[in-house]
Amino acid sequence: MASSSNTTDRSPTESTGLIFKPVQSSNDIDLKDLKPSDYLEECWNIYQKSVPAFLGNIVQKMIGYSSLFFIGQYLGKYELAAASLSNMFAGITGWSLTSSLTNVLNTLCSQAYTGSSDITLVGVYLQRGILINLTMFIPIGIIWWKTELILNLLSVDAQLASMCGAFLNILLLGIVPYVGFSCLKSFMFAQ
Repeated sequence: MASSSNTTDRSPTESTGLIFKPVQSSNDIDLKDLKPSDYLEECWNIYQKSVPAFLGNIVQKMIGYSSLFFIGQYLGKYELAAASLSNMFAGITGWSLTSSLTNVLNTLCSQAYTGSSDITLVGVYLQRGILINLTMFIPIGIIWWKTELILNLLSVDAQLASMCGAFLNILLLGIVPYVGFSCLKSFMFAQ
C-alpha cells in the first residue's frame, strides 16, 4: 500500500501507540529516539480517553445500586430485602447475559474496525448485537414477569415474592435502554 501525506497507516508495530494517531510519514519510530516525555504523553492520552469510559461504566453500574440506596434510606427492611433479591435475580438471569454478549460485540467491532477492509461491518455488528440481545430478552422478560410465581415455587415468603415480582415488572421497562446503551458502548469502544 502506497503511503502519502493524506493517508494513514493503520498497521500496528511494536512502537505504535495504543491510541491511534494519524501518521504523516511512513517511517517507523525508532525506539532509541523515544524520550521519557513520549511515554508520559502516551499515558496522558490513554488517561484522557479512558475517563469517559470509566464514568460510563460507573453510571451503568449505579442503576441497580441507586434503587437500593433510596429504598434502604426511606423504606423498610422488607422492601430493601425485596429490592436486593430482585437485583440479584435480574443480575443472574439478565444483566450477566447482556454483559457476555456485549463482550463478544467488543471483540467483533474491534476486529471489524481495525482488521477489515469494510469498516461498515462495525455498524452491522452493532445492529445484530442489539437484535440478538433484545431477542434473548424475550424469554428473560417472561421469566421476570413471572418472578412472583417462580419465587413462590421456591418457597420464598409470599409478600417478599410479590414485592420482587412488582420490582422486576417495573425493571422490565429498562431492558431496551440498557441493551441499547451496552451495545452502543461496545460500538464506541471499538473506534
